[in-house]
Amino acid sequence: MQTIIAAQDRLPRRWCRQSITPPAKVSKDSVTMLKQDLEGENDAIARYSRRIRQAEELDLYHLAQQLRMILAMEQEHAMDLEQALGK
Repeated sequence: MQTIIAAQDRLPRRWCRQSITPPAKVSKDSVTMLKQDLEGENDAIARYSRRIRQAEELDLYHLAQQLRMILAMEQEHAMDLEQALGK
């Protein structure tokens, strides 16, 4: 986290804006809930991948590496959800 804070002054302003998130999806069906969670994980994976490319374009390789570690966790979460869904 210190890396992200230290690099904040070099990031494009659009990175520093607070993200607008849609309302949480709710379901009483466990399979639907898992699918919704997987959709959220896949969205996060796409956003982290995009941020990694942007960080590298700005020569912020230390930030890109931190984002890669977060991305790896998100990918693991997605794999766990896929396994739970029988995919």
